Amino acid sequence: MKESSKVCPEREREFGSFEEFQTALELYLEYYNHNRIKDKLGGLGPVQYRIQSGFTA
Repeated sequence: MKESSKVCPEREREFGSFEEFQTALELYLEYYNHNRIKDKLGGLGPVQYRIQSGFTA
């Protein structure tokens, strides 16, 4: 049985198992929080911006 979910709003992808979906989601969240560059954040990713600004979770 295939599970379907959206990892990115523009793309729909089918996953062969929940574990495959979970791995893809973890990789996407790592990218989204650490590697995604935002102009509004001075060209930094969200985590780097928070660290540089002195904000911690």
